[in-house]
Amino acid sequence: ESGSRVRVLADRILMATGRRANVDVLGLEAAGVQFSERGIRVDRRMRTSRKHIYAIGDVCGPYAFTHMAEYQAGIVISNALFRFPKKADYRVVPRVTYTDPELASVGLSEAQARQQGLAVEVLRFPFRQVDRALTEGETAGAIKLLVRKGRVIGASILGAQAGELLHEIVLAMHTGMKISAISTAIHAYPTRAQIHRRVVNTWYGRKLFSPGTRSLVRWINRLLP
Repeated sequence: ESGSRVRVLADRILMATGRRANVDVLGLEAAGVQFSERGIRVDRRMRTSRKHIYAIGDVCGPYAFTHMAEYQAGIVISNALFRFPKKADYRVVPRVTYTDPELASVGLSEAQARQQGLAVEVLRFPFRQVDRALTEGETAGAIKLLVRKGRVIGASILGAQAGELLHEIVLAMHTGMKISAISTAIHAYPTRAQIHRRVVNTWYGRKLFSPGTRSLVRWINRLLP
């Protein structure tokens, strides 16, 4: 950025420039199917501009994930084979980057929530305070939850097996579960999944030791004999 040059010695260079939908040889123009350089245009039922033709996966997006193509296939089966109207819902889509440590997220980021003017509470808990992570010597990373009105609207996990751990939060968001359900559910010890209870319990800790709660306790104590 400053105009200076840096020399780096490496065995290999990986260039991750993204992917483009490969639709040039499909004959879409002849079929009357609308598309652009970003791929085939579909509605939420995965129908193209020709309603009897469907498209799923990387050729139509909006996410180039294998699990997204699998989800969209279910939408097509419901609409095309069983004639049961079903629309795709992309509000709760898990995203995982398979690095070491893994990075997994779902829902809104903190920046996106702020941009939308949403009042959220941010909860964090580090893996270095989870006993299973300590015993395995993999304590790098943490979990971060965005909570609005007692429900999770976004989450990020950085750490070993983050992609596996994310799905408890995915289920909570998909079903509209309150964080109280995560807190009261019994989590086996010692497991990495205990980080879910730990991070949620920080929310209760704030409420328990808030100035209002302390004032209430003092008032009750004055009434007691």
